[in-house]
Amino acid sequence: MSESDLPSFDTSDFKYTQPPNPSWIYEEALATTEQGQKWAQEAEEGWKTFDPAEEDPRVIYKLCLSGIVPRPIAFVSTLAEDGSGNLAPFSWFNQVSTNPCVISVSVANSPRHKDTAANIKATKGFTVNIISDPWIAQANSCSMDAPPAINEWTFSGLTQEPSISVKPPRVKESAFSLECEVSPGLCAIACC
Repeated sequence: MSESDLPSFDTSDFKYTQPPNPSWIYEEALATTEQGQKWAQEAEEGWKTFDPAEEDPRVIYKLCLSGIVPRPIAFVSTLAEDGSGNLAPFSWFNQVSTNPCVISVSVANSPRHKDTAANIKATKGFTVNIISDPWIAQANSCSMDAPPAINEWTFSGLTQEPSISVKPPRVKESAFSLECEVSPGLCAIACC
């Protein structure tokens, strides 16, 4: 299949739907519905237990990719100690709490130590920019494993906007950006 065979990107088909079991009432057990009985039988026959300590890490990675969804993408802007920029997407990102406002971004250490992790360790500041549909391709272009000397901003086509509280710039095109600092009592940077 070539790229020209694919349908155009379209977000206009959003629609409201009923829940899977619209007649459910409070305290009604799953097994009392036909759909619930079918699901329980199929699930029990297909359940498998994984022990991360004994499993190949790649298997656990794939399980988490398919099981923890939807997963927001952190589009992280950092600066190295010498002031050079870095921009990269990370799919292991989420909010931890709102008061205090704490997020987590996990940076895999494969195949080499990531510039983002090194920059955050060194400078303690970064921005997380939420990606919007019109610039998905630009954000994806920053996912390459480029050497530290390559500044992804230069080929992304995205605009650096000065941040208010941290040194790394935010992405001007982002409708929602977080200016972040490593919080000593709340956060540890660990790379796996």
